[in-house]
Amino acid sequence: RLFAWRIDRKGQFGKVYRGRSALYPEGVAVKIIRRSKFSRNEKLKHLLQREVEVLSSLEHKNII
Repeated sequence: RLFAWRIDRKGQFGKVYRGRSALYPEGVAVKIIRRSKFSRNEKLKHLLQREVEVLSSLEHKNII
């Protein structure tokens, strides 16, 4: 279970919330992406896909 308690940042694709979970009590960041924003915009879909690829390739103890 995740408890998000405040918006930390707003970006092009959505909002990033700070939160906590039982597994990560020190805190986490969760990006909530509005799906409707991408339904008609191929350029945004491509940018989001690229962001996912870049973030997926990162290896760091604080990134899950």
